[in-house]
Amino acid sequence: MPERLNYRNFHTNQGSRSSLASNLDDSYSDIESESSTLASQCSRPTSIVSLQRFIGHHSYHFKIKEIYGSIVGMPRELYKLSLTCFLGWLSFLNFLIYYTNYVGQEIYQGDPTAPVNSTSHGLYLQGVMTASWGLIGYMLVSVIYSFMIENIIHQFGSTLTFCGSFIIVGLTTGAMTALNSTSPAIALAAFQGISFAVNYSLSYALLADYHRYFKEADDLRWSHREFGMDVSILLICIYLAQILVAFVTGAIIYATRASSTPMIISCISALCCATASAFLDQVPDR
Repeated sequence: MPERLNYRNFHTNQGSRSSLASNLDDSYSDIESESSTLASQCSRPTSIVSLQRFIGHHSYHFKIKEIYGSIVGMPRELYKLSLTCFLGWLSFLNFLIYYTNYVGQEIYQGDPTAPVNSTSHGLYLQGVMTASWGLIGYMLVSVIYSFMIENIIHQFGSTLTFCGSFIIVGLTTGAMTALNSTSPAIALAAFQGISFAVNYSLSYALLADYHRYFKEADDLRWSHREFGMDVSILLICIYLAQILVAFVTGAIIYATRASSTPMIISCISALCCATASAFLDQVPDR
């Protein structure tokens, strides 16, 4: 009797296990069918894709409106800083783009359009190679001035540093153009490194000081402004200067037939930048 009972229990357990396995197989097949149906639904372009497109479209228009509002509603301090930044880059880019061409044509009297083996073309290439030494000098001055500028600002203040730097740049560029000789063109071109260092450091340092000071003073004109957005406004000034140099300076050179025109524009822009920087607002130190 005990053996028969165990035998029946064994078959009962086996039957329950087989029924449980069949139920699990049915459940697994149901899950697979539901998951495949869900995957097919997600793979099709549904209203979720349309919602994403709607959000992306309206966020784009919101960013455009935000940028436009930030530019139109600029505080007076930021407007003057943007104008100064634009003039500083206008001066530097006119020098940087046309300097080698100026030395090759005006000083060495070369012609870039002359035949390759001609004397005029050789003189132009020689002038361009000589001008590269002036570019090396401006980079060295830029590195040295970048290390010195913090101490200069502590000594004389941001406004006077900005103004004095571009007075030096304007006068040296004007002297280089007036002398129209090889040695001054190489030596005086190095002072453009001052312009490069100031444009890339002092403008953004002043902007950071404005945000810190006016937000601590609870100035409503600055309380809602974001620092990144205002940095992009200064970057827009760089792009505007590039566009102006590309179209206007090229047109003036074509009209006047004078390769020294960019150096004159660089000189005038630097002196205008120095004048504008004299009216910049300087916030108190911490």
